[in-house]
Amino acid sequence: MGVLSFPVVLGLLMVSAAASILVLWLMGLVDQRRQSAQDNANHPTRTNSFLFCDHTLTDHDVKDLAAHLPNLEDLKNWSELHDWLGRQFGALPLNLQSLSEDTEHHYENQVPGAQSELTLTRSGQFTRVTLHDPLVPSPAAWFATDEIARSMNEAQDVLDHAPFPIWKTNAAGRLIWKNAPCAMIERALDVLPTQKGKASARFSVPRADGEQPNWYEVTSHDVGKSSTLHFATAIDQVIHAESAQRDFVQTLTKTFASLTTGLAVFDKNRQLALFNPALVDLTGLPVTFLSARPDVIRFFDELRERQVLPEPKNYASLRTQIRDVIAKANEGRYLEIWNLPGGVTYRVTGRPHPDGAVAILFEDISAEILKTQQFRTQIDLGQSVIDGLDHAIVVIAPNDLIMLCNTAATDLIKIDPGNSFVDMSVGTLISACRDQFHSDALWAMFEANLRDGSIPHSSGLDRHLNSRAGHQFQYRIKTLPGGMRMLSFTKVKTHAQAPALTMAE
Repeated sequence: MGVLSFPVVLGLLMVSAAASILVLWLMGLVDQRRQSAQDNANHPTRTNSFLFCDHTLTDHDVKDLAAHLPNLEDLKNWSELHDWLGRQFGALPLNLQSLSEDTEHHYENQVPGAQSELTLTRSGQFTRVTLHDPLVPSPAAWFATDEIARSMNEAQDVLDHAPFPIWKTNAAGRLIWKNAPCAMIERALDVLPTQKGKASARFSVPRADGEQPNWYEVTSHDVGKSSTLHFATAIDQVIHAESAQRDFVQTLTKTFASLTTGLAVFDKNRQLALFNPALVDLTGLPVTFLSARPDVIRFFDELRERQVLPEPKNYASLRTQIRDVIAKANEGRYLEIWNLPGGVTYRVTGRPHPDGAVAILFEDISAEILKTQQFRTQIDLGQSVIDGLDHAIVVIAPNDLIMLCNTAATDLIKIDPGNSFVDMSVGTLISACRDQFHSDALWAMFEANLRDGSIPHSSGLDRHLNSRAGHQFQYRIKTLPGGMRMLSFTKVKTHAQAPALTMAE
């Protein structure tokens, strides 16, 4: 080992001396604290002190800190004590090193009537924080008790201003605490509702103005084995919403019951979830069967058994067809006409519903089909009668489109509106007439009458046209109801020709 140089030896001596001085000073503090504690036993000083090195707590004289200051039982630095004391002493310094040395900094309690005082004294790295109160032996304990009381008052103030009632009962159900909103319930009910365990219930409170009562839902929680907390939440909007929902469901149920359309709603699991009386009437399915919520396959199987389903060509493919029905209904594109035995015809429609549900609607359109068939028969009969006439007849709509043309007119004028891809107008008719009849000065009057029928024929005077085939035809234009016109051509026989104004004249 080499010989230490003189500067190093000198440094070691100085460090040793400083350490000895620090030890002696700390021993003096300890002796001073012991002496102070002995003096306090005989003559209470009514002070409590906290010693900090920089910002770290190194010592204090508060007996049983955890008992007196439960919030500070792990007190380790100045910032924690700063927050605790600052509630009553105002703006305390955040940095103890910012205090001037060897100077007592006094802070008075900001609470009216309080006489406690706080003193901060810094000496180098160490700062002594002294809490003094001339009225109590242990200011820290009193300060802590006062803080607890203040916290309780603040908590009570918060609970009293809570927007809902809160109360507490003992094991026997007797009231032991309540907040301010409970008074309204007590005035109306005399007692506050109570119940055991973790549960919830509803109760109503009558209103003095006679309006609808206020509704509450009370939730209870056991606090240990000796008491229970009760929380009442206003649920007026929930009650009103439930009432509106019930009214809506009742109205909807009555509406479904009065519908003549059968309704079957299958949920996302393809089980019958809803049906109306019309479904029973149309299908003959028993209510007991429908109430058992059959699935869609069983539902259609039962329809087939009762001959309410068209008989499939291949029964083995029936289930595949039913799945196709549901798939199309889920897309909103299922619509079929079921022609059933006995002349009954149903229109069956599939529609998607929320949450994957599907609605199947059954409508009896037998009367509608019968009327349509009768109407079609009448139209066909009328067309046959018109086609059987020797006269050529053309009916013109108010919008100058040809509505009807019988066989004789088709043979004479060479037009067939029924087999044309486009609508034929008066212009087309006039053009066809000019192709089949000789031109003459009478065409202007013919066209004017044909377009609007505004120029009536004189009684006893007929208009005649000569066809290119050498035949003479008498034409007439007659106004029909609804603004329609009828053009008729009658072939003039040679022996019946009378003196009349002709095209040649």
